[in-house]
Amino acid sequence: MKGKRAGGERGCAGRLIEEAKANGEEICFFLVLFLAVSSAYIQYPLLSSPAGADLKTIYGYSLALSQGKNIYERMGGQDLNNVGLYPCYMPLVYASGGFIALAGHGTLDDWAFYFRLLTLVLGVGIAFLIYFIAEDMGQPLIGLFGAAFWSFNRFGLVVLSEGHADTVTLFILLSSLYFFEKRPQLSCLLLGLAVSFKQFPAILAPVYIILLREKIGLLKAAVLVSAIPLLSAAPFLILNSTAFVKAMWWSFVRPSSQVSLVYSASPMLDIFGDWGWLSRLPIALMYVLLFVLVYAGRVGVYSAALLAFTIFLAYNTYIYPRYFSWMIPFLPLAVLELACRKRK
Repeated sequence: MKGKRAGGERGCAGRLIEEAKANGEEICFFLVLFLAVSSAYIQYPLLSSPAGADLKTIYGYSLALSQGKNIYERMGGQDLNNVGLYPCYMPLVYASGGFIALAGHGTLDDWAFYFRLLTLVLGVGIAFLIYFIAEDMGQPLIGLFGAAFWSFNRFGLVVLSEGHADTVTLFILLSSLYFFEKRPQLSCLLLGLAVSFKQFPAILAPVYIILLREKIGLLKAAVLVSAIPLLSAAPFLILNSTAFVKAMWWSFVRPSSQVSLVYSASPMLDIFGDWGWLSRLPIALMYVLLFVLVYAGRVGVYSAALLAFTIFLAYNTYIYPRYFSWMIPFLPLAVLELACRKRK
């Protein structure tokens, strides 16, 4: 009797385990939903934080753009060796802010609330994208971990409280990567859309072009990636191409500021300086090595994204705490990608 009962209990436990496996994706999804709602609830009070200097700057340029002004005009006579609150982002950041102002939220506090709300909503969306990407790889549990890892990281809170568009850009970038294998042409367009908000995903353009060269061709991939950035920049290039190019280039050659983190204890500063072309030589060489690894098939797209942003943090002459948020989504995804490549 005892043996039969034990056998029955084992059989019942086995059925429960099988049912749990069968329903694992649904359970993980609802856990991700719970995490996302909890994260949003915790972060919601940050929407009413006082606007800092950076957010006020974005607000000012967004308001000017909504009034039909060329916000990049002032860069025409600027010395790129200076540090200032310049319009150094791509046009869609200011266009989004301008749309909020035109929608009737023109005062700074009201505008800042809705600008941050956009960041909060898309930050929740990033958690779901991480989960769906991992689920497509057959690992919903890792997707659950990745969603939790993103939802409660401190650097996402920094982006939200400061009111920057890094989270918006990351959401579009991860959307692009979600379609990377399924719909590569749409993936390239979405990468271009991400770059049209903030420039940092542009470093992945060579990665996309290299990895998709056999599927859609080098030239087509390059055209698709560059299409939206060029369209969004076209009005400003027509009005004053010099000013716009200087505004974009300033981000690449600018010196560090008093509020940025610098490798001040490094002898690299003595050799290469902290601004201009020469100061970017080490980081440029590291990116060339990364692209060689991608071309050789040693590095997948998620690992390349993680390495690209890590190189920036390790070698750029200045960094801000919000830059660390760029790496967070790709840590679990790169680990998962490596595991999948090993199994193959």
